[in-house]
Amino acid sequence: MPHFLYQNVYSRYKYYQKLTSGALERGASQQLAVPDHIVPSYLFILHGEKIKEEAAQGKRLTQGSVVTIFSIWNTLMGSSILSMPWAIQQSGWALAIFLVVFVGSVCLYTAILICRVGDHHRYVQNAIDWSDIVLEHLGRPGHVANTFFSILTLGGACLVYWVLMSNFLFKTVALFISSKPVIPTMELGAHHESGETWWWSLKTAPIFLVLLLLPAINMKEMTLFTKFNSLGVVSIVYILIFALQNLTTGFSLSEPDGTPMPLYSGKFPAMTGVLFLSFFVHNMVLAILRNNEHQDKNVRDISIAFGCTAMTYLLVGVTFFIAYKGFHKDIPSNILDSFGSDNYWALVCRVFLLFQIITVYPLICFVIRIQVFQVMYGQDYPGPGPVFTLNTIIVTCCVLTAIFYANVGSILKWTGAVSGTICVFILPIGVWLSVQKRRNQLTKMSFVGHGVLVLLAVMNFVAQFFV
Repeated sequence: MPHFLYQNVYSRYKYYQKLTSGALERGASQQLAVPDHIVPSYLFILHGEKIKEEAAQGKRLTQGSVVTIFSIWNTLMGSSILSMPWAIQQSGWALAIFLVVFVGSVCLYTAILICRVGDHHRYVQNAIDWSDIVLEHLGRPGHVANTFFSILTLGGACLVYWVLMSNFLFKTVALFISSKPVIPTMELGAHHESGETWWWSLKTAPIFLVLLLLPAINMKEMTLFTKFNSLGVVSIVYILIFALQNLTTGFSLSEPDGTPMPLYSGKFPAMTGVLFLSFFVHNMVLAILRNNEHQDKNVRDISIAFGCTAMTYLLVGVTFFIAYKGFHKDIPSNILDSFGSDNYWALVCRVFLLFQIITVYPLICFVIRIQVFQVMYGQDYPGPGPVFTLNTIIVTCCVLTAIFYANVGSILKWTGAVSGTICVFILPIGVWLSVQKRRNQLTKMSFVGHGVLVLLAVMNFVAQFFV
């Protein structure tokens, strides 16, 4: 293997070890411990010490298909699930169902391309990373693009999480400091809002978060935050139950004035932008599938996982959408904003998600730190000064976004449209065409067919300027 590939693998191995140190003492069930469903492949790997132990015994640490399917599903389930009702409203409910299936299928196809390419790159005991494959086939420009847009995706996640944390923190605290009597409301889209004071509002809550999170993300080690992975599963299950509970208050496919809800809308690119990010697992799929006990079942397992993800998005999105009691054009990009601080179901959901995101946010900043400093300094931790400077820049951007542009749906659609175009379409398809060319298997039909997919992705990006 070229020397630079060894460097890439080794530098990643070092921070895998930092994150997973001490995890094995918690039991064998922690094999895929970091973290559950939001953080990318750089944190999603089997524990190094266990790998060395198994390798010394001539064994390979594996997992069954059920664990593999669950891992992919859990990784795909991100914060975009809260924006699904808004995205459905943007596209029209019938077109939205089609788009979830269509975009999910196309994203599945490009993920399968990555799996097939990975089957032919068995370096370092099957531990080659997707970024190394991109580097080999597309050269430095492709590798730089992959790194840059990976950081951009993580940066977009940081913005979304800060907006959500600010919202959840404000709504939770507002319930306890409100001077008005609390009258619980259970209906989606019907609520009272109170709890704002001169010092506590949606504009000041993002600033209070700085006091909690800025010291946390400047820690040299992030092992502490990997101990709360199971919260991702709990949160998603609770959101599913919460969505179904809302059907008990009634549902309708008509507006309050009796007007039928549109089947489709010209604003559908907002939906596709969100979906590009919602089905984004491509940078980490090789890390998850690498240890699948049945390698010949990889395509089946990832297909089942994508199917489960699509059904989850549809179940949550459509359920909240048809249960909404107001005019559907007013559905917020964060569906929990439809519930006041006095809705106890929403309160529990906010508390779960707030704690979960607070533990995940430092991990995302940790990955950004490593990627940036590996490029700038060639090491993970160049010292407290550069780390503090980088984290201050990240937090400042997050706070300003939460104060002046707290639109989760818009951030998601732009992040998905930009990063998805590169990481979900252009890079996987470019690598696959390179592989076909090396094998003398590249045909005009393959070139044109894959070119159409790239063109659709680019058109989706351009369309974001008009919705």
